[in-house]
Amino acid sequence: MDVLRFPHDDKNKRDLFGWIGEVCASASVRAELGAPVTSAPGDVWFVAVEGKRLLGFCGVSILKNRKAKLHGMVVLAPSQKSIEETLKTMAEVEAIGHGATEILVVDKETRQKEYEGQGWKVIGDRGKQYRLFSKALEVPV
Repeated sequence: MDVLRFPHDDKNKRDLFGWIGEVCASASVRAELGAPVTSAPGDVWFVAVEGKRLLGFCGVSILKNRKAKLHGMVVLAPSQKSIEETLKTMAEVEAIGHGATEILVVDKETRQKEYEGQGWKVIGDRGKQYRLFSKALEVPV
């Protein structure tokens, strides 16, 4: 598996959306995530591939107050947890590189125990089925 890094900018967006565009436009993906996959200039995307086959992707946005937000996490083979773990780790490293000390993500409440086992804490609700999770990032000194 290779993981490609794409900053969302004019130079890279054609390549980025060439990989993830069809999946982002999928109604079933929007339903699973509870929202459409969005991106804005400044976001950085990590795209897991094997040859020409897309395995998964996620984006990270750098926010104010030394925070970052993980978003658009899609793994096309959910049984392969290592793909999601690799993408999360790369997003965390990217966030740390921008000075973030905390990362946020919204995901289904059914995954709460899994997130808590990885050091995330619930800090809010997003509707009935989704939770806002937070994780402290260890910034090297």
